[in-house]
Amino acid sequence: MKGIRHASRGVGTLLCATLLASAGMQGARAEEIHIKMLDRSGSGPLAFEPGFVKANPGDVLVFEPAQKGGHSTVALLVPPGAQAWSGEADRETRVPLDAEGVYLYACAAHKMMGMVGVVQVGKAVNLEQAKSVAAKESARFVLNKDRFDKELAQSKAIDSGAFQRDSTTAACPPGVSGARLTERPTQIRRCVHRGPVVVRFHRAFIVPGVARSWRQRQDA
Repeated sequence: MKGIRHASRGVGTLLCATLLASAGMQGARAEEIHIKMLDRSGSGPLAFEPGFVKANPGDVLVFEPAQKGGHSTVALLVPPGAQAWSGEADRETRVPLDAEGVYLYACAAHKMMGMVGVVQVGKAVNLEQAKSVAAKESARFVLNKDRFDKELAQSKAIDSGAFQRDSTTAACPPGVSGARLTERPTQIRRCVHRGPVVVRFHRAFIVPGVARSWRQRQDA
């Protein structure tokens, strides 16, 4: 009986350790995606930078006020199963991304000026709905009328295969293991390469963080 109890205790300990390790791996995969709220950026006045990001379920958006300009972030559209959000002006706002699909958001004070952004989590399961909502919102803009169109075009490019992950050549420079690769001005701005840090990228630059690399197909 003692042998059975010891064996049972050992199996329980092993199961617990396995579950904890699995939870740790899931937590390690989650990433923070930092988005700055700016008076001006490369895409024009009153902007989120980057305006489009590609994320995975479990990632967290972190909206950061770069200037005291009364900027905030509020959800305009979230996919089924996701929670809408509304942040305070000039305060950091954290948004967990739990559901796949396209998210549209805006600055509450400057939505009419076209201060908007797009997030794609996993597959763009609600892309057509997102385009419809974006078109209605854009019709009311007095500035940056094509900003939603440009950002949603990047989501469409990902799902159509116009952009692809490429991990075949060009090792990252020393000391940038796990670097974020961000493309400007209208290329895919954030994607992640998992596994060994061996990436190939198209017109990208490296900033601190953990991310993926995507590049545009040469024959696209």
